[in-house]
Amino acid sequence: MTVNIVFSIVFCISMVILGIYVAITKDFTLISFINQTTIADKHKNQIAYIFTLCISLSAVFLMSSILSFEYDFIALAFLFLTIALLLIALFYVCFYKITKYP
Repeated sequence: MTVNIVFSIVFCISMVILGIYVAITKDFTLISFINQTTIADKHKNQIAYIFTLCISLSAVFLMSSILSFEYDFIALAFLFLTIALLLIALFYVCFYKITKYP
């Protein structure tokens, strides 16, 4: 039981640190599916901050999902999991809208 709590907190902290790293360095090599040479310089800040926001919020919702599942709130866990996956998908939608329609 405490293993899942520790794992979820460590996961959330590491995802927030990854988001902050991408926001500060604008290095998109850690994000899969993104070729850094195709992104215009004027869009890098916006994409980095949207990624940071989406990955941080999805990490919080994934942590909430794990903890809800641990305490037998199954429906709430699936709701949090769905929200987390939608946030990750939202980043890719925003990314394609920014890069395709400048």
